[in-house]
Amino acid sequence: MGVQVPLSAPNITKQLAENGRRQDRRPFSFWTLFWTLCFVRPPWTLLDLMRPLWAGWVSQGTGESEYRGMAAHLSARLTWHEDAWNGRVCKDPALNSACMVHEHVRKARKDHIEQANCGLALGVVRQNTGYLPPCQRDANAFGEESFFIRHDDPLEGRGLPSTEEEIPAYSCCPTPYRWMLEDNFREICEEENLQIPERRNLDSSPTWVMEDNRQRALLNHFWGKLKKGESLVFHYCNRGNAVNDEVPRTIVRHERKGPKRAQCV
Repeated sequence: MGVQVPLSAPNITKQLAENGRRQDRRPFSFWTLFWTLCFVRPPWTLLDLMRPLWAGWVSQGTGESEYRGMAAHLSARLTWHEDAWNGRVCKDPALNSACMVHEHVRKARKDHIEQANCGLALGVVRQNTGYLPPCQRDANAFGEESFFIRHDDPLEGRGLPSTEEEIPAYSCCPTPYRWMLEDNFREICEEENLQIPERRNLDSSPTWVMEDNRQRALLNHFWGKLKKGESLVFHYCNRGNAVNDEVPRTIVRHERKGPKRAQCV
């Protein structure tokens, strides 16, 4: 027959310690951790910790994607302009030798037309003469008027027709060259979680992504990362600027992408 030991103060302490050890040996549950974190830190921090699991692009087989991540920013290269890309012909275009560094400007610039229409809006010059300066894609970056430009096929021999596009005020036409290079295609798809098919002819080695559907998928993804009121646009010049031609890139202005016009910051 057992003898019951009275629960004196030392025995009570020993019993409580033994009970604590038994509780410590119970399995540690997920919900214990969950509610512990909720009391230690606000509950929304848990969502922040898990957000990288689903944030970013949700890519579909069609190449159409919806971007849910942070806003991206853009660097846009401009051809040098003597009057701050105001949508007009330079006041003295014959003296603007900086832009002549670019091959497309040297081939297409017509000084006699530009000199006769110096300072006029590009839309007016085209209406009067049918001529557009070769810097037409960049010249309206900070201009206050809209006008139509003409896109010509940059590759000879394909015979693709030219197309017209209206350039709104405070706009330019940057090109994401890295995204259009075939050598970068696979790397970009892996970085951005894109499911876009490879080129049709794997035996060929073109410099640029050529297929229409692949170009559209890449470009829709790229431009979709810009958000109004959040994304910043850094305008710069590299080769051919009147400030310092030895500097690889010279930032001329930075803005925030707005719903109607670029907002200087």
